[in-house]
Amino acid sequence: MLGPTMPKDAQAHGAIWRDDGARYGRVSRLLHWLTLLLLVLSVPLAIVAADLPASPERLILLTLHRSLGVAVMLILLLRLPWRVYNGWPQTGPNPWLAKAARLNHLALYALLAGAIVGGWAYTSASAFAVGLFGLFVLPPLLAPDKELAEILRQVHQVTVYALLALIAVHALAALYHQHMLKDGTLRRMWGK
Repeated sequence: MLGPTMPKDAQAHGAIWRDDGARYGRVSRLLHWLTLLLLVLSVPLAIVAADLPASPERLILLTLHRSLGVAVMLILLLRLPWRVYNGWPQTGPNPWLAKAARLNHLALYALLAGAIVGGWAYTSASAFAVGLFGLFVLPPLLAPDKELAEILRQVHQVTVYALLALIAVHALAALYHQHMLKDGTLRRMWGK
């Protein structure tokens, strides 16, 4: 545990990993940008696959999409305890903006989890496997059921669209903080 009894170099070393008032730590930044990267890769795969007829190419794209979804799930399983341990980001003196930021973060986590579980349930009901790049396969959440699979496909799709909309709001809020409020929020997420 870092604290006043630790040497200053150890305190400084710990500070680069954890968030502080001046910047986000390396762990938060890594988990944040890795999540975004995996989503940027995953969503287009599903969109392209949706327009393809049943084929080996479609199966490959959807298998990659599912693997990326599992990777996002694993990152989320790291992010949530890290957020609890590390605390919530500081948002400045405006209480309205602080509440909005907290709600946005909570909604992002909820929609991300909902999209992942919804996709896993949809895939299970469709009688397909969900795994991580052939390293392991997750157990199915549901027995195969075509009618339920169609409902879950729609739920997954709507959840992902809601997640993408909220990510856009999140990005616009970061730009607002950076360029209108000039409080350095975006710089802190880049680690500068």
